Amino acid sequence: MEESATFEVNRKRKKYFPSNRFCSVPKCKSRSNEEISLFLFPKNKALKNKWAKVLKIGKRVTKYMYVCSLHFLNSDLKSSVLDSHKRKRYLKKNAVPSQNLPENSSEDEITNDELEVIESKDEVLRQKKENM
Repeated sequence: MEESATFEVNRKRKKYFPSNRFCSVPKCKSRSNEEISLFLFPKNKALKNKWAKVLKIGKRVTKYMYVCSLHFLNSDLKSSVLDSHKRKRYLKKNAVPSQNLPENSSEDEITNDELEVIESKDEVLRQKKENM
């Protein structure tokens, strides 16, 4: 088999490897894959603050935080075809997340581990008071 034909066969068999990037929206566990795109927060400060508010981020937004396509309407997205197997999705200029929004901010949530620590501290304080 000729080298260019081998390359073409290997290219078609190429599997999609999951990204180490993930959605920063509280309780969203999405990662980038063939179906889900990730978008950085906008550089425009007013728009970035609007995103953080509707997504209830609850902490300072960093340049490494992403929001997945599940939080946008299809009408907020545009796409271009890179080749016959891939397409790249982009956000329209003033798109704001409006789908699958969190009910609470990440700061409002207490994990089970944190709850156990709080309960154990309360127990220690209660025992100290009893021994006084």
